[in-house]
Amino acid sequence: MQILIRAILIFMITSLQTQLSHHTEDAEYSFTPLIGTCDDCVNIHGMESTSTGTPPPLTGWELPEVNGSIDIVPWHETTGKRKIDPVGFYQTENNLALFYNSSPAGDYANWAGRPHSTSQDGSLIATKDMLKWENYERNPVLNEPQYNWQGQNRTNPYALVWHPEDELFYTFYGDFAEGGDNDKYPGRRALGVASSKDLVHWEYLTKDEPLFHISDMKELAPDLFENIEHHTRDGRVYAYGAIWHEGYIYLSVGGSANGINYSMIVRSKSVMENWERVEIEGGAPRPMPVYYDGKWYSLYNMRAEGNPEGRAIGLEVADKLTGPYEQKGQLFDIQHRTSAGHSRQLFMHKGTWYVAFRVQIDEKNNRSMRIARAG
Repeated sequence: MQILIRAILIFMITSLQTQLSHHTEDAEYSFTPLIGTCDDCVNIHGMESTSTGTPPPLTGWELPEVNGSIDIVPWHETTGKRKIDPVGFYQTENNLALFYNSSPAGDYANWAGRPHSTSQDGSLIATKDMLKWENYERNPVLNEPQYNWQGQNRTNPYALVWHPEDELFYTFYGDFAEGGDNDKYPGRRALGVASSKDLVHWEYLTKDEPLFHISDMKELAPDLFENIEHHTRDGRVYAYGAIWHEGYIYLSVGGSANGINYSMIVRSKSVMENWERVEIEGGAPRPMPVYYDGKWYSLYNMRAEGNPEGRAIGLEVADKLTGPYEQKGQLFDIQHRTSAGHSRQLFMHKGTWYVAFRVQIDEKNNRSMRIARAG
């Protein structure tokens, strides 16, 4: 009998140790991208979706809270910067992770092309339930390239895409052109690109010159610049999102020139060359539209219904990437100050639709990430 009891105790202890071990493993976050297909995800970079039949709903959205806060990822819990922009979600072997842009917000006194000490980074965070997030211990993973065409300590990735044929992630980032308004790179901002296999180790591909400059934008879309007399004056170029679709990288780009805003979509099979403009009916949406079950979906900013001082996020839909896009109206009131048009992501994970977006939470320009969930 004693032998039997001892055997049972040993079995119970071994079983408990195994459970604790599994629990410990389950508590660990992976940051290694999992590339393949999935049946219940959409716009998860690196994952080709086969989901159908459940489009983003127009009603029933909720804003979950964590410890009484609707800021799911507060700025002070990131890399120590005061800003977070969701750039691209991706699947790992046991969780969902996010490549995000973090930077010092609020102190812009030393900008305008002059030397400064602030920097913007690409970093990683991961979650299993959308409510609790953990930073990658080696953040930032993308920072301070400082090549010939760039200003000092400036990198702000806003677009991430997996290219299945190249088997690489690409991120497009904006930076100050060195010296501001000069002969070689007139205007303030230009656009570069970097590549990675694992989102941790990056190679800058635009070392000697930018991928796009404000002059390239005018060449691609002269009609958008016809009312801009001096397009290089304070000219800026941003990336608003990227997708891979049927052999092409589609990139939403835009910015401002001499106080006038512009936006367009360009595409290329080779990331470093042969970019061409894609004609969009009714104007280019931003961020990059999401393809799902034969339709294209995009988000837009709007005045909150019943709250003229507030902002909301709306949904627009098209039968083709090239439009026209029909605005369907408000999904939800963001219940905060502002949300940048390029800093939001519509995605499906485990069969549920989400919108992640950046918000300004105070007058000091501190910013956090919030997540809305479709009910």
